[in-house]
Amino acid sequence: NSEGLVNAEQVLRGLGLDPSPEDCVATQRVCQIVSTRAAHLCAASLAAVLRQIRDNKAVDRLRTTIGVDGSVYKNHP
Repeated sequence: NSEGLVNAEQVLRGLGLDPSPEDCVATQRVCQIVSTRAAHLCAASLAAVLRQIRDNKAVDRLRTTIGVDGSVYKNHP
């Protein structure tokens, strides 16, 4: 999206670079890939912990609530 490209350009300029539009697109894509990978790793870790808790309690279904801080959602570009 165009907002993401503007953010990418600002970051690259902040690093003292003069980015081309292609640089901004590539930077945005790399950031998307890294963010998605991080989300998958967090989800996998959480799933493993919940599975272990379920197994330790010897139940078929674990009822649980997961709280999430909104700062990542609000501040993630």
